[in-house]
Amino acid sequence: MARGFNQRLVTTNVDAKDVLRAMGKLPKEVQNEIRDTNRQNAQLLAAQAKRNIGVGDPPQAKLIEPTIRGVRDRNIKVEAGGPRAVGRPYASRTKQGRKYRAPAGALVYGAEYGSSGKSQDRKGRAMGERFVRGRNKEGYFLTPALADFAPRLLRIWSDTIQREIKKRGLK
Repeated sequence: MARGFNQRLVTTNVDAKDVLRAMGKLPKEVQNEIRDTNRQNAQLLAAQAKRNIGVGDPPQAKLIEPTIRGVRDRNIKVEAGGPRAVGRPYASRTKQGRKYRAPAGALVYGAEYGSSGKSQDRKGRAMGERFVRGRNKEGYFLTPALADFAPRLLRIWSDTIQREIKKRGLK
């Protein structure tokens, strides 16, 4: 089963491991406030990624759109994909009468970066409407949203941590 799609972009001038280690030493209520604020910011990033899904995108992009969500974490984190079954049911290869639907995580990479542009896949089957856009290593909706938000993400994350520490009078 597909685990989902993971994309990481790090733009920082500090060692994130040290920051996360220090955050682990903060009181739980401070950590929870930071996590709640990060979830709100992650939801903004997820909404931007959803807005980037357009008319020219492959049908798979619309299928994974509901799976793009902000997550409550120490970092600003957005997840896309996962095991949720999406799309039109298709018959199994063994023809035992069972119908399957693709997991959203298996569709994320192709919807984001497009196809090889070939008319057939490796097994010689016609590509049809699968990932109709050509290969784009810059991405179509998730990566551009992250690139737009990246300059603000570190500043927002840093400000959130500092505000919560100052609010509690910690040093």
